[in-house]
Amino acid sequence: MSAFTNKMESLFPVEREYARCVTALNRTGILTLLLKSESIGVIGTDGKEYPIPTREQVVELFIVKHQTFITINPNSLYALV
Repeated sequence: MSAFTNKMESLFPVEREYARCVTALNRTGILTLLLKSESIGVIGTDGKEYPIPTREQVVELFIVKHQTFITINPNSLYALV
């Protein structure tokens, strides 16, 4: 892991929050087993399968898009820079 990823994990516990969100979506019955992709996700109103992102994909999104988040709301996530 990079220094940025380690710092991000300490400021926003991605793994814990990811697990919390997936658990909540599963308990409410929103998540289902997707037959085509053989993964967990949702079936949209358009009938398409939408797998949930992996924890690694979520972390990557934070890394790639952190500047966008800061630009949109300079008061949040400022310590990640």
